[in-house]
Amino acid sequence: MTVLGPGQSLIQYFEGEMCYTVQCLHDKDPHTGFYAMEITSINCSQKCGSHQVYAPSTDPQVCCGSCKEDGKTCKRVAIRTTIRKDDCRSNAPVTVYSCDGKCPSATIFNFNINSHARFCKCCRESGLQTRTVSLYCSRNATMVDYNFQEPLDCSCQWN
Repeated sequence: MTVLGPGQSLIQYFEGEMCYTVQCLHDKDPHTGFYAMEITSINCSQKCGSHQVYAPSTDPQVCCGSCKEDGKTCKRVAIRTTIRKDDCRSNAPVTVYSCDGKCPSATIFNFNINSHARFCKCCRESGLQTRTVSLYCSRNATMVDYNFQEPLDCSCQWN
């Protein structure tokens, strides 16, 4: 049991994302003679965006924590790989970029055509750049330049 004096407050968490603040007011209830209490509740996770997850506060005096990216949004990602083309390959792993992540989609029933209309966005490149990597070809022991395209940036785009 916790006893609060006038002006003191207590923060408690229930169900992970709900924060309850109890404050003992300076005003006494005329019927009971006890100090009045004010209780407020906040759903902390409702403050987060669609691609964010709620992380509770580690400070017991702070009601709500923070919203962090869920790591699943469409973005440009780096991948280390050895490039192979026919009998040629890069001498060492090369950092190449691609697009990865989630994008919005929906389906809505269209009564005019008696079917569902689908709306899908894909995680795609927004602008490309051409890169050149030297590959070693084992068949004739030569080096050749290999050109490929990679994204400058990535975003959710209509299919």
